Order: sequence, then structure tokens, then C-alpha cells
Amino acid sequence: QEGCLWENSGRASYTTVPSSVPHAGTEVTVYLRSAEDRGLLHDDAVKKVVRDYADMLRVSIHLNDPGHHVPPINTRVMPWERTGISEGEMRFDAMVYLERTMPDNVLEVIPILVDDPESEGKPALHAEGLLYVTRTRVFGRDAPRTVRVFLKRMFLCEGAKELLPAWATFINGIINTRSLSPNAARDNFTRDESYTRLRDRFGDLIVAHFERLKEREPQRRSEILAYHDLGIKAACHYYDPFFAKFGQLLEWRINGKSAAARDRSEERRVGKE
Repeated sequence: QEGCLWENSGRASYTTVPSSVPHAGTEVTVYLRSAEDRGLLHDDAVKKVVRDYADMLRVSIHLNDPGHHVPPINTRVMPWERTGISEGEMRFDAMVYLERTMPDNVLEVIPILVDDPESEGKPALHAEGLLYVTRTRVFGRDAPRTVRVFLKRMFLCEGAKELLPAWATFINGIINTRSLSPNAARDNFTRDESYTRLRDRFGDLIVAHFERLKEREPQRRSEILAYHDLGIKAACHYYDPFFAKFGQLLEWRINGKSAAARDRSEERRVGKE
């Protein structure tokens, strides 16, 4: 029966007053602070903001298109949600999406789907999205990571490397979940039990993906291991849990026989003759 006018000038405080509106719904009007901010009105700048923050929203978002004559600028249906396509097609679509969305190059795509029911008093876990092996070689344990987190399809934070195991320095991704709790500012998430469980599940999914590659695409797995050889083996050295899970998947370069071994072999051959 009555609307509400909410106003904010970019500070922590805001005002709300009763307001009459012609129909149900919400209208948002943004005013620029000065002429210096006109660059924000450029089409490409607006599209980037929408894709960064609202790309997963189911609501269609159109830019300067009142009649909706062109497709929405937000993706809405993500590559991992498409139906009726093969696994290869999904991986290709995911690769294209990641290359377009992330400031990174992709070496291998790891689709994720976590849908664990409530068990033993622990809340259910849910997450979906794409992890990927970066084409950027990483050597330091504290190197920056590109991990974008969406909470119920709305952007929450970026650079959230803590959501992946510490050893997964060569893994980045886009994750949508409803299992994390946002902080008061809604620009990050609380480090609670659900966060810890989700991080561990992602670690298991990464290892499982390499195990599948070992069976289905051994050459592909070998190429990835060779590309990130130093980073992966360093992670095995620093993180015992990772080595326990991943050690059997490593490939090692074997040196030729030493001179002493060759001499012993020669002695045995001569003795037999």
C-alpha cells in the first residue's frame, strides 16, 4: 500500500522515508557525484560491472535496450548448468567463459558440484562452478590467486584463495555457493566450519579430477604435471596431506644408470659369458 524511499550518498549512513509509488516493484536511480565520473556511463564500463557482480542472476539485465531487442548482458545460465550437451561441449563452453571472465589463461577445466546432505548434525554443503588449472606458473606459497566467490548467485568477493587448499597454488576458479556465511559488510565470508568443510571438499575434487585424467587422458595429465612440475612437487614437499593424496599421481624423471651400476652390470655380463 505504501512505498519506501531509500537514499544513500556513498557513506555508511542512509535514510528511509515513506513514499508513494505507482506500482509494486523497485526502481534504482544512481546519480554521478561529478562530471569527472562520466566515464562510468560508458557502455563497456557498465557491462563489466554487471558481469562482475550479477552475471549469475536469473533476472535478465539489459543495457540501453528498453524493448529488449538484443540478448541480456548477463549470462544467467552458466556453462556448468547447461543441459543436453556432451561433456566435451561443456568443457569447451567453460573454457571460453573462463577466458572471457577471468584475468587469467586456462590450462585445464575442473567442473565442481558439491551437494552433500545434512549429516551427523553438520549442515548441508552446496557449491557449483568451475575450478581450473592456471596457465600461469606459480612457485610461491603465498602468490595471489584468482578465486571469485558468489553467494546465492550474487558476487561476494574475489581473491578468496583461502577457500581452496593451501597446496592448490596452481588452481583458480569461480564458485557459487549457499553454504558460506557473509560478514557484516558482505564483502567476504566468515571462516567457520562450513568454510573448512567446503575447502576440504574442493581439495578432494581436484585430486579426483587428476585421478580421472590418469585413467582417461594420461597424456593430458602428463602435460599438466610437466607444466606445473616445480609448483606441484613443492606443494607435496610443504603439505603432507597433499602428498598423501596426490603423491601417487606424480611422475618422476629417472636418471640413467650410474657409472658404478654400469660397471656391476658389465661384470655380471662378462661373468655369464
